[in-house]
Amino acid sequence: MRIVIVGAGKLGYSIAELLSGEQNDVVVIDRDEARLEAVKNTLDVLTIAANGASPITMNDPDVRGSDILIAVTAQDEVNMVACILAKKHGIQHTAARIRDTEFLTEAKGYVKENFDIDLLLNPEYITAMEIYRILMTPSALNVGQGAAVRDEGEAGFAVRERGAEGFDAAAFGAGGHDFPQSSDDYPARRRQAASNGQCVFHR
Repeated sequence: MRIVIVGAGKLGYSIAELLSGEQNDVVVIDRDEARLEAVKNTLDVLTIAANGASPITMNDPDVRGSDILIAVTAQDEVNMVACILAKKHGIQHTAARIRDTEFLTEAKGYVKENFDIDLLLNPEYITAMEIYRILMTPSALNVGQGAAVRDEGEAGFAVRERGAEGFDAAAFGAGGHDFPQSSDDYPARRRQAASNGQCVFHR
């Protein structure tokens, strides 16, 4: 599965590291060549020094027609434009990091309907909710938080499992299914129940 990540910052790097470790074909796009150099030197991914919100970039043979595009630059507008162009160039699923809460509340329906973005991600909100849940339910060690609210099973989502030693597993799925996971890394196949952006893992 080919996954394109626009933005090679800390979040983009972490996502690329997780997905490339699951034997996915990962492409990382960023204008900052220094960031890309760090990615190239440590991860088994393809890097492209370019503007991720450019139609020229989206028409690149290594980008167009990919399975998923995840735009996680520091600018909401760049992420949304990248997702819009991705759909125009045959990329099936898109996810955009959105930090402005207005896009996730009042304008959420408008953005999804008119921009055709499958997932809107807000890592800061997710982190706050995770901290709140840990404080409120300290004994719930098997509850994982999705990286975004799941939208009618159409788009993929990232999820980490919280165990006794912290977050120790991750998956990114599409169409309501997990990507294949190796038996070496996951000794027991987990059964997933998803509801409102949460996944409960049963050992």
